[in-house]
Amino acid sequence: MIAQLRTAHRVAFLVMAAAAPALLIGSLLVRQLPAEVDRFAPVRPEDHAVSGQWWLNDDTLWGELTIETRLYGTSKRMILELAPKVAFEEPDILVMWQEGESTEVAGENAYLLGTLSAKQARRFQLPPTAYERNGRLFLYSLAWDKHIASCALPSKEAYEGEFRPSEEF
Repeated sequence: MIAQLRTAHRVAFLVMAAAAPALLIGSLLVRQLPAEVDRFAPVRPEDHAVSGQWWLNDDTLWGELTIETRLYGTSKRMILELAPKVAFEEPDILVMWQEGESTEVAGENAYLLGTLSAKQARRFQLPPTAYERNGRLFLYSLAWDKHIASCALPSKEAYEGEFRPSEEF
C-alpha cells in the first residue's frame, strides 16, 4: 500500500514539475501589459549644467510661506526648484501644477510633480503644457487632507524679455 502511494506521489510531483514552468511561461505570454503612462524625464542633479536660462527667482510668490521659487528653462523643458526657508508644520506635502487660474485643485486636471519636505530644496520637471499655458502651483498635505498654499505660475511668454544668463543652483 505504501509503495503504491509513493509511486502515485512521485508521478504527481513529476507532472507538477513539468507543468509549473510551462504554466508560468504561458501565463507570461498571454498577460496584458499595463497601459503606457505619459511620463516626463526625471530631473537629475546635473541638470543645472544644461545651457538654459532662469525665468524666475522669487521667494514672495507663496504669500506668508517663505519658499524660494526658481524656474529654469530650456527650449524643451521647464524645471521648478522649491526651497522652503522654514520647515512645514504639515506632513506629506505634495506639489501639483494645474493649468488655468482656478484656485481649487481639480484632481483630473492637476499634475502631481512630487513631494516637498522640511527645509530641503527639490527640483521638479513641469509638464510640457506648462511651457505654453498659464497655471498654478499647489501645495497640499496628504496626511491632513489640507490645501496649504497656491501661487500663479505664468507661461514662458510672460518672461520673454526677462531672460538672464543661467546661474548655478
